[in-house]
Amino acid sequence: MLIAACSSKAEALENNVVPDIDDRKSLSLTITYVYENGEEKIPLRGVPFCTCRVSDLKVKSGDASYELLKEFSKTGISFKNMSADSSNKAAELLKKVAEAKGISLLKARTDEDGKVRWRKLKRGMYVVFQEKTHTQSGRKYYSLPFLVSVPSVEPEGEVNFWKYSVEAAPKASTDEKIVPPEKPGTGDKSELYVWAGILIMSSVYLALKYYIEKRNNEINI
Repeated sequence: MLIAACSSKAEALENNVVPDIDDRKSLSLTITYVYENGEEKIPLRGVPFCTCRVSDLKVKSGDASYELLKEFSKTGISFKNMSADSSNKAAELLKKVAEAKGISLLKARTDEDGKVRWRKLKRGMYVVFQEKTHTQSGRKYYSLPFLVSVPSVEPEGEVNFWKYSVEAAPKASTDEKIVPPEKPGTGDKSELYVWAGILIMSSVYLALKYYIEKRNNEINI
């Protein structure tokens, strides 16, 4: 199950019947970070993303439940029947707690296709967030923290199954184009160059005048 401000094919209600999790399967999470605006699609490269597990995932009698890890238990967050708005707020809170407590984070940067992948994960709910605003080709890009379950539930007809290689696509938002600031002192340097040119021309004129006067004196003598 994915609970996030991002897109995913995995959408299943938490109270649906699910099969047991196969612990022999390797768990992974892949993030694809692409800015889309109409036909414009820009893979965002070298963007630092962070993630950490915030809850355990257990399956009993066909029911999946999430139990907060000790470090996050005081938040009192419940993942059951969570709406998109409440999941966004929960993700922001869990991000702040993780940073405030200095909890170890898995970090990676997106590749040329805007992708980043974490492998060999433990089952549970994860909070994922962009470490800092990303600048690319004169624009700033940012995304909201989100929650994602690893593994996640995929429906197939009336039956659910576990997807062990989870994929998510956080929504990239952008600010207006950045106008590069004028370099400090640019105007002053231009003025100095003008004065330097005047001084050089004056020096050449005086040297030439001196040479002509000296030459005339030699001729008169």
